[in-house]
Amino acid sequence: MKLFEELKRRKVFRAGIAYLTLSWLLVQIGETLLPAYGFTDAAMRVLVAVLAVGLVLTLVLVWIFEWTPQGVRKTAPTGATVQDAGDLSRRAPNTVIAVIVVIAAAIAAVLTFSTVDDALPPDHSIAVLPFVTLGQSTADVFTDGIHVGVITRLSNVADLSVISRTSVLAYRDSRLSLPDMAAELGAAWVLNADVQQAGDEVLVSVRLADADADRQIWAQDYRRMLTATNVFEIQAEIANRIIEEVNVRLTASEQDRVERLPTGNLEAYRLYQHGRALLEQRTDSAMRNALAYFEQAVELDPEYAPAWAGLANTLILLAAYQHDSNPALVTRAERATDRALEQDPELADAWVAMGLLNYLRRNSPGAIDALNRAIQYRPSDANAHSQRAFQYALIGDWASAYASASRAVRLNPLSSEALANLSGASLEVGREEEGLEAARRAAELAPGWPNTRFTMGVALLRTGDYEGAIEWLEDLTIPWTGAGAETLLLQAFVQAGREDEAHALLPKIQSSGDSYALAASRAALGELDAGYDILFGLEPWGDFQTIAFQTQHRSLWQPRGDDPRYQKVLQRVRDSWGVSRGDGDLGSE
Repeated sequence: MKLFEELKRRKVFRAGIAYLTLSWLLVQIGETLLPAYGFTDAAMRVLVAVLAVGLVLTLVLVWIFEWTPQGVRKTAPTGATVQDAGDLSRRAPNTVIAVIVVIAAAIAAVLTFSTVDDALPPDHSIAVLPFVTLGQSTADVFTDGIHVGVITRLSNVADLSVISRTSVLAYRDSRLSLPDMAAELGAAWVLNADVQQAGDEVLVSVRLADADADRQIWAQDYRRMLTATNVFEIQAEIANRIIEEVNVRLTASEQDRVERLPTGNLEAYRLYQHGRALLEQRTDSAMRNALAYFEQAVELDPEYAPAWAGLANTLILLAAYQHDSNPALVTRAERATDRALEQDPELADAWVAMGLLNYLRRNSPGAIDALNRAIQYRPSDANAHSQRAFQYALIGDWASAYASASRAVRLNPLSSEALANLSGASLEVGREEEGLEAARRAAELAPGWPNTRFTMGVALLRTGDYEGAIEWLEDLTIPWTGAGAETLLLQAFVQAGREDEAHALLPKIQSSGDSYALAASRAALGELDAGYDILFGLEPWGDFQTIAFQTQHRSLWQPRGDDPRYQKVLQRVRDSWGVSRGDGDLGSE
């Protein structure tokens, strides 16, 4: 009883209760705010550990010391006089000590032992390697469908970083060791699987490995009757077991998306998988064949949301790639997108389609909003991140473009398109070496692709290597840029002091019919007024023209650092892409 009375006298119980209450409040705040500001899960673990240690420290300090008006003093023994210990009735509450310790410990823990980083912890990154088909060769599309399904379900989880299917497909027949493949893909975990379809049964054998240790940690066989429901349940069970093994947390909505069954019709599922495989090829004939498969799938199951989204994205890409200029395609795509979202408002593919529709409508802010929704529901959707980076580039938000492009490359490290986006954004945020390196990697991955030559030319021109830029840009034509490649070559000739060759290019640019290219060429040759005269009559602004005006051509239009006409044209660009006045900077310096 004496100890109990002494604890009460020294107000240890009061301090402990105050400490626990404040600690609980800090944990609740931390769970809400730390992820929002980019802190990793380590921040919460360290915070809880420090608070636990701090409890002991606080109780000890409160037992030994008290805070009086004369300062911190050692607590007087029982029976001490007021003169010995100070006026105990007027001393400050000992709980103040607890408050100070809690706040100091929490701040020190979070700031010292955790970091703000857009990248996820390495033990939460996974590469799902291409599944191998055993037995019947006709099961290839079916096997790929299961592979896509597992990747898609895992990609819905925010705490996982799932490498894109585009990148893992490069390792279908690779002889590299598992650790080497994982290192190239930036993954700590690797999943392999075999799929065998025999009659009315399907067998899926999966193996999960810790890539760093090169050690298998889990393996399981799934044998089921071949029904659509069973196929989706296998995918969901595999995804849930991986989530458990990798030790990530799921929200209720993520759990629902991981386990969602999109259709009960096996034939509709087969048709959808054929359409998806053709859509991946991105050629005119393949996408037209994909349309037929998606249309048959939604006819068999009108509530099959992914099939509606596949139909929408195919129609949109046929229009965006200019394979078909019929306005009816966009109208059909709008209806298909609406049907997909009616069936599943959280379907990322449908929100990507909505983003692309807004892009075709020249509404970049609307496109970004839709792509944000896609990423909200499928955080590891590399395509959505890449598309969002491009939309941010169109409106001149280069910090956001860089963040999105960086995330796209982390998820899809072998995509030359994602690397090209990252190169351009890096140059605009002052990361010139990173921009050059991204351009070089893109060129190495796709040496014969004209766009990677163009990307290298832009990067070298922006970093002052004019002769290097000329080497990459000579004899290059990029249809989607109009005469953009020729204009950059002319600019490089001028910068390198080879003005005769620059003038020799002008007739080719004039004959192209590209008004912006002609205007920029005039400006590069010193005819700034003539260039602006063309710009003020330019409508509409295309993708390349919009980006080039804000980036590699910006110095042409403001040779002395400031020209009021530049801001006037810039506002026309804003209006052209649906950015209203006051919505932030658009490439202005």
